[in-house]
Amino acid sequence: MSLRRSVLWAFLCALLCAPLAWAARASAGPLALAATETAAPSAEKQGISKSPLADKGETKPGEKSPDKAEVRFAERALFSFQVPLGEQSAQERARAANQAFKTAFDHAPEGDLRAVAHGEQWVLFFGDAPVASFTQADADAAHAVSLDAHVKGIVATCAQVVAEELKRKSIANTVLSFSLVVFLAFVALYLLRTVRDVANRLSAGLARMPDSKLSIQVRNIEVLSPGMWRKLVELVLAIAPWVVQVGIGYTWLLVVLSLFEATKGYTERLTLFVLSPLVQLTEVFASTVPLLVLMVFAGIALLVVTRFIKLFFLSVARGVTVVRGVSPDLALPISVVLRVGLVVAALVFAAPVLTGSADSSLGRTGMLALVMICIAATPVLASALVGAFVIFGRKLKVNDYVQIGGQLGRITSLELLEIQLQSPEGTLLRVPHLKTLWTPTEVFGPWPQLVLTVPVAASTPASTAWEALHNAAQELGSNVQVALISADSETLHFRICFNCQDWTQRSQAHAHLLDRLVRANVTLGRGTP
Repeated sequence: MSLRRSVLWAFLCALLCAPLAWAARASAGPLALAATETAAPSAEKQGISKSPLADKGETKPGEKSPDKAEVRFAERALFSFQVPLGEQSAQERARAANQAFKTAFDHAPEGDLRAVAHGEQWVLFFGDAPVASFTQADADAAHAVSLDAHVKGIVATCAQVVAEELKRKSIANTVLSFSLVVFLAFVALYLLRTVRDVANRLSAGLARMPDSKLSIQVRNIEVLSPGMWRKLVELVLAIAPWVVQVGIGYTWLLVVLSLFEATKGYTERLTLFVLSPLVQLTEVFASTVPLLVLMVFAGIALLVVTRFIKLFFLSVARGVTVVRGVSPDLALPISVVLRVGLVVAALVFAAPVLTGSADSSLGRTGMLALVMICIAATPVLASALVGAFVIFGRKLKVNDYVQIGGQLGRITSLELLEIQLQSPEGTLLRVPHLKTLWTPTEVFGPWPQLVLTVPVAASTPASTAWEALHNAAQELGSNVQVALISADSETLHFRICFNCQDWTQRSQAHAHLLDRLVRANVTLGRGTP
C-alpha cells in the first residue's frame, strides 16, 4: 500500500507542477503575432523601406493608410505599418512580417536583431532571416525624426521583447523539469521495487518446482542434471536484479542531469567516469565479441555433448543400447577417448580468445602451464596411447589367456590405461599398458596353457618316456608339446606343454601324468632340472 501511495503522490505532484509549466510556456510560448487594425495613430514611429521581401512597385512619400497593422510577438506589439508598399497593403505587410519573425525565432531564438541599409530602404534581420522592410514613408507615418532613428527604435523594442520571451521560456522549462524529476524519481522507485519483487517470486517458484521439470533429457538420457540447472538459474536470479537496479538508478540520474542547462555538462563527465572502465574493456574485446559469444555457446554445447557421450556409451557398456560395430567392452574406452579429445580441442581453440593474443604474457603462462601438465601426465598419456593401439588394433581380446612379464592370467577387461587379469589363484591383476613396452607379452588365446615338468629315471629309454608323456598329455588337452630339457646320469627332465579348458586343475593334470607313467612301467627320477 505504501508503494501505491508513493506512486499516487508522484502523479499528484506532476499534475500540480504541470499547469505552472504550461502557463509559463503559454505566456512566452508560440508567437502570438497578429496584424490588427486600429483607427487611432500609434505613438511609435516606424519607417518602412523597400527590400527583397516587398513586391515590385513604389509608394509615394506622402501616401498614408487610415488603418494601422501591428506586428505582435508574445502578446506585445513590436511595430506597425500604416502605409502600403507597392502592391502590398499595410495588413499584408504585417502578416508577412509576423510569419517571418515567427519562423526566425523558431529556428534561431538566440539570433541577433539588426537593421541593414539597402539603398533608400532599411531591412530588419532576425539572425540571417529578413523580417520586414522600411522606407521613409513609414518613418513619416510614425512621425519619426528620421528613418535611421525609427529603425533603431524598432530593433531595440524587438530585442527587449525577445529577451523577455526567452526568460519566460527558461522559467517554464525549469518548472517542467522539476516536475519531471519528481515524477521520474517515483517511477524509478517503483521499478526498483518491482524488479526485486519479480526476482523473489521467480526464486520462490524455482524452489517449489520439482526436479522432474528441471531435468533436460534427450531420448531418456539426462543431459543436464536438475541440481546443475537449478544452481545456474539461482545464480542468474541473484545477479540480474542488482544489474537491472543499478541500470535504473544510473538512467534516472542521467535523465535528471540532462534536464537542466547548468548540469548538462555533468552528464558526459558522469558517463565517462562510470563507464570509462567498461568502455576501455569493450574497446579491447570489441573485435573478439563474436568469438566470445561463440565460446560461451561452445562451452555450453561442450558440457552437454560430453555428458551425453558419457551416458550414451555407459548404456552401451551395460547392454541397454546396442550400437552396430561397437561391442560393450569397447564402449567405455571410446567414451573416454571422445570426451578427452573434445575437451583438448576446445582448450586449444579457446586459448587465443581467452588471452586476446597468442603472444601475450597470459597466453604464454597458459601455454607453459599446459606444457607442464602434459609433461607430468606423460606416463599416463603414453599408457593411454599404447592402450588405444592395443584395444582398437584388436591385439588382445577379453577372455584371452596371456602372460605379461611373468604374470599369467585371463583378460577380464581391457581399459584404456590398463589390462585386468584374473590369476590362476582367482585374484585380480591390473597391468598398465605401459609395461608391455619393455616386457614380453605371451598370448595363449581362448584356452589356457599348462606347463609341467616331470623327472624320469635315466634307466628308462627316453623314447619310451616321451611317448608315455605325450599320450597322457593328449588326454588332458590340445597342442601338446613334450620336450627333453635336460639329462644327467640319474634323471631325464621332460617339459610338457598343452592347452586345456581349466588351468585351475594343474595339480590334477600333474597327477594324471604321473599315473600314466606308472602304468607304462616308467620309473620316476628325482631332482630338478
